[in-house]
Amino acid sequence: MGNTSQSETIIYWAPGHSPTNHYDFNHLYPELKSLYEESTEKKASLTGKDNNYFLRCPAFSDLAKNTFVHRAPVDTHAVLNFSGQRANYLLESPADENKHKVKLEFKHQPTLKGHNLVVYDWSILFFSEEDSMMATLTAPYFERTASQDYGAIVPGRFDIGKWFRNMNAEFQLWEGVSEIKINANEALFYVHFETEKKIVFKRFIMSREMERLRSSIIDVSPFRKFARLSERYKVFEQSQSKQRILKLIKKQLVTD
Repeated sequence: MGNTSQSETIIYWAPGHSPTNHYDFNHLYPELKSLYEESTEKKASLTGKDNNYFLRCPAFSDLAKNTFVHRAPVDTHAVLNFSGQRANYLLESPADENKHKVKLEFKHQPTLKGHNLVVYDWSILFFSEEDSMMATLTAPYFERTASQDYGAIVPGRFDIGKWFRNMNAEFQLWEGVSEIKINANEALFYVHFETEKKIVFKRFIMSREMERLRSSIIDVSPFRKFARLSERYKVFEQSQSKQRILKLIKKQLVTD
C-alpha cells in the first residue's frame, strides 16, 4: 500500500477537528514526537557506566520509541458549571482575551460517583495501513502537568487498522472538583502503537467526505450501545471501509 520497507509501517494522522468548522486548526498541531525523542532532548550530560541508563535500556526505549505525545495548544483555565453545562474561562491578564480558547464539552454524566467528566476538544486521529494496529491512549505519565492536579485522562485502546475515529481528551476530574487548568504545550495524553516496526507518519487534512464517513461509522450502528469492538471491526472490514478511507486519505496528504 505504501512505499516503505518491511521494517517500517505507515500511520496516517490528522487533527480531529471537523472540516465544517469555521476555522482551520491545522497550524496549531505540530509534527508528532515520540516520548523517546523528547526524553533524549533533555538527557543529562553525565559520564560513566550509568550515563543515560534508561535511554539505553530496551525495556524503556522499545516502549518510548512507539509512544507519541499529544500536546495542548494554549493555556486553559476554567471553572465548570456542570448543571448548566457552561465553562467560565479565567484569564491571567486582559491581554489573554484574544487567545484561542479550546472548547470544553460536557458530553457524559459521571461514571464514578463524584467524578465529573469534561472533554477538552483537541482530538487527533490515526489510521494504519496494517491489517491490525492496536493504539493505546494513556495519561502523560512521564512529565508533570497542571491538569493532573484536577483530574486524569480517561484511557482507551482500539485498533486503528480496523476503526476510523478520533483519540479524544476526556478528563475525569478528581472527586468534588469543578475546575480544570491545562498549560500551553503540556502533554494532554500519550498514544502507544503496538508494533516492532519503525513508524512513518503521514499527515493528511480531513475532508468533508471523510468527516461524514467518520461520523457515520460511530453514530450509524446496527449494534446495541456498548457492543464489542470486535463486532464493529467485522462490519468495518466487510464493507471495505478501510479501502475507501485509504483512497480518501491519499488524496488529502500534506506530504507524500
